[in-house]
Amino acid sequence: MSKTAAIYCRKSTDQGDRDESVRSVGVQRELAEQFIKKQGWVVGPVFEDDGISGAVFAQRPGLQALLAAVKTGAFQVVVIESQSRLGRDTLKTALTLVDIEKVGVEVWSIADAKRITLKDADSRLMMLIKSEIDAREREKTSPLVRSRAHQRHEQGFVVGGRVYGYRNVKTCGCVKDGVGTCRHPSVRKIDEAQASAVHRIFTMAADGLGLGRIRAKLNAEGVPGPRGAWSPTGVREVLNRRDYIGDVIVNRIQRARDDDGNEIRIEQPESEWKVRKDETLRIVSDEMWQAAHDRIAQTKRAYLTRGNQLVGQVESTKGLYLL
Repeated sequence: MSKTAAIYCRKSTDQGDRDESVRSVGVQRELAEQFIKKQGWVVGPVFEDDGISGAVFAQRPGLQALLAAVKTGAFQVVVIESQSRLGRDTLKTALTLVDIEKVGVEVWSIADAKRITLKDADSRLMMLIKSEIDAREREKTSPLVRSRAHQRHEQGFVVGGRVYGYRNVKTCGCVKDGVGTCRHPSVRKIDEAQASAVHRIFTMAADGLGLGRIRAKLNAEGVPGPRGAWSPTGVREVLNRRDYIGDVIVNRIQRARDDDGNEIRIEQPESEWKVRKDETLRIVSDEMWQAAHDRIAQTKRAYLTRGNQLVGQVESTKGLYLL
């Protein structure tokens, strides 16, 4: 009776997968199907994680679905493009392989046309060596990715996601009228409706309105915010974003992973920021920016604080007479 072989494909977001054979999960799937047929096996279910780092495991839905399915006995083999598709962390990759093998399912690599196993000493040694190489490759890739992002930033392309007040626009011609997809970089353009809301926020702040009152006015008028309804936090983010005076900044935050694979954000010192001046993206004048921040600072000085919470006015701002 022929074995049934499941397929697991993973493509990272870090562009460290330079080999054409792993540039997309679609290509990996085609290679796996060809490999399975050559072995005389039956193609089984396909599990995919597209755009997820090999450094995380619990956060990969495709991998977690695979680990749940191996217990059902629906297939006897798992085919992957190479061991690095399973993971790029030595210990966690080994533990994942243990979970798969302990229920009698084999793991095969297309790149080596061999089984990946921990069943014997030589195989364990080779698996651990390859896993360590994969982990080191991931570590080398991180600074390379940041360097490429900084290059795109210097060239005027978007690095990161969307910013309220702007639209990310493709200039390559692959996407027209919102139809189509491509991986070419985008440029940022002012969204006039959102820019109007940004300008109003600075005007209201300069006039002395606090975050709560600004939020209430915008919501009462039905002005869409970055995440739907406005919140004081959303207003504060707008007031502190230097993009609106034409300063496009990257490298303020670096993302990393903790020991459990959870994403963490590490704030960088201002000396490490990459700043590009672009007057075409200015929404707020320097005078308006300064007026808003001067008024915010004046208000803060007029109140007593406990941490970041306003708890009362200082005595000099109250009436002359105490009752």
